[in-house]
Amino acid sequence: MSNKRDLKAFVRFDGSGRIVAGSLILRKNKPKVGKWHEIQAYECCNYIPSSSTTTTTTTQGGGGGGFPFELLTGPTVEIACEGFQGTVLWFVAAPGENQVAYVDEALTIPYANSYIQRFGDLYLTNSQGVMQYINNCAFITTTTTTTTVAPTTTTTTTQALTFYNGDYSFNPVGDICNGTGQFNLPVLFPNGVCTSGTVNLAPGYTWSQYGISSGATVRLKDPSTSNIIQLNIGSGSSAFSFGCTATC
Repeated sequence: MSNKRDLKAFVRFDGSGRIVAGSLILRKNKPKVGKWHEIQAYECCNYIPSSSTTTTTTTQGGGGGGFPFELLTGPTVEIACEGFQGTVLWFVAAPGENQVAYVDEALTIPYANSYIQRFGDLYLTNSQGVMQYINNCAFITTTTTTTTVAPTTTTTTTQALTFYNGDYSFNPVGDICNGTGQFNLPVLFPNGVCTSGTVNLAPGYTWSQYGISSGATVRLKDPSTSNIIQLNIGSGSSAFSFGCTATC
């Protein structure tokens, strides 16, 4: 089997610096159209014919040329393992344990103090950009803090309406003391039934609904005390109360 390796591997980068998926090609020369970079074509068994002994020393960083890899990275474990942020990093060899990650092709700026995921394995780089294996993302448990806010309960108290039996302008159409008056009126007394001052019908009610005009006088019977209350009718739903003026 021949060990001749006469083809080079190239990958293409888009405008944002990411490797274009499926762009890997093997050919003798780099294409002239587009942004292409040569990467390692064979991961093992490279055969270099030589009639003499050659010693090769590899120095990481310091202006050499690197190989680009688009990897999932992030400042936290969650971001790197969730795989939402891809970054093109440069390496002397394939990324892995104890390899140095760089942010530039010249291998001069280390990708320091960040997380890198490759094939599900999570690494953390130190201040020199050296990758240290942590664990596979599938076995890393992240902590989620949930803050629960107690619900607020609002209680609304609605006062039951009191309907007052009444007669209109003292007309002899009924006896309010005996419950045969002309009206059952939902009047609200904000300061007490026997306290003089402005009063109103309950919301949604008006004097005109009962055929009572502004300026009229109406007497009411308080169903709980039998007091007689005298009102002078105003506009809309308002009236002026003279307080308790008599008793049944």
